[in-house]
Amino acid sequence: MKKKDWFTAKEVLKSTAITSSPDKAWINIFHQMSQDEQIFLTDFTMREGINTLLQCLHANDS
Repeated sequence: MKKKDWFTAKEVLKSTAITSSPDKAWINIFHQMSQDEQIFLTDFTMREGINTLLQCLHANDS
């Protein structure tokens, strides 16, 4: 079976599809955060991912 590179929000909340130890550790840490901290981390991660994607697209345009 191929390892999943992403999880749905429902899977993260229930931790149903997460099997690796590092993934479980991060989910445990995430669940210990306040809701504001979770939102901040999620927003930061999304912004960084989008910025990286845009940089790749811009580099390929040149």
